[in-house]
Amino acid sequence: MRAIPQLAFVCTRTGSPGYQFYRDSLLLLNSTGKGRIEVFTCSPEEFNPEGFDAVMLMGFDPLPPSLRQRANDTVLVVIDPRASQRRDLSGYDLAVHTGLEARDWFAGSTPHDLIYAVYPVCPPRFAATARNEEPEGTLIVGYHGNALHLDAMVPRITDALSQLAQDRPVALWAMYNFNVRGRWEWPLHARPPFAVRHIPYCRENYARYMAHVDIGLVPQFVPVRNVGILRYLIGSLDRRYHEKRQDFFLRFKETTNIGRALVFAQYGVPVISDMTPSAVAFLEEEVTGFTAFHTAAWLRALRRLANSQQLRQQIGTNLREKWENFYAHELQNQRLLDRIIAIRREKAKASQF
Repeated sequence: MRAIPQLAFVCTRTGSPGYQFYRDSLLLLNSTGKGRIEVFTCSPEEFNPEGFDAVMLMGFDPLPPSLRQRANDTVLVVIDPRASQRRDLSGYDLAVHTGLEARDWFAGSTPHDLIYAVYPVCPPRFAATARNEEPEGTLIVGYHGNALHLDAMVPRITDALSQLAQDRPVALWAMYNFNVRGRWEWPLHARPPFAVRHIPYCRENYARYMAHVDIGLVPQFVPVRNVGILRYLIGSLDRRYHEKRQDFFLRFKETTNIGRALVFAQYGVPVISDMTPSAVAFLEEEVTGFTAFHTAAWLRALRRLANSQQLRQQIGTNLREKWENFYAHELQNQRLLDRIIAIRREKAKASQF
């Protein structure tokens, strides 16, 4: 084992946002002196693992048999595998997942796994000039991601925002890639009961806009339509399990994670998130944030934060401290490095027999 572990990150699709987030996070390892990572944009089949303690591939790049054969004691790591890619992970030593959901889905696929929450390295907060463009007293709620989750907010979360807008002026700052996909439109092309600012998705706009919102929104669930029919189709005929019409139906992807919440955490912005497994594990209710599902629960959390600047500041501070103590990029890199070192030693020991 080298005194300073040498890691290689090999990827062909460098335009992938997931790859870019992981690349930027992992490269921070080079400034610590505890490990060295190099980025390669060649095909995994062409890559020579000699001289590296670990080789990391994104889940969308297949692991070629030739690389596996040449790896010897080198640790092979798959980053962010997804069910839709239908990759065989049996050749890898370690799978790095974005959250509890993916780790559960891929359980048993690799000898080792690790959760590494992926989120962008955000620049320091810019001056709050954009806030001055909103009417005085406006409560600003922020969203960043893609238009898909904006659509999924309707009507469950948008109804809560609409009710809140009856009490006070509200503005939704939505940062997403509308330059590529087109602008998100309010349902039925009606005018929303609160202001919506469409913000281009780019790294600088985290610091220019998202850093200055009052509340961060993290919608995660996939809408379930025709719930009544669904209850009928999946329920037991004799109600053996005491099914009720008020039972929860929560649908979320295996790629669900807390990354969007961690962006707000870096800036000390309190968040409300859909109550996915990762979010519930991450957010301590009314201490580091709120989780919700039903419209009434979203409205309750929105009003609690809207009515008290002191509460927003306290929860935002608590959330930032949790990020600093558990999810900062440097800490996640160290956990990954420790795991790779342990696996590397395990493989080297096994090869002696």
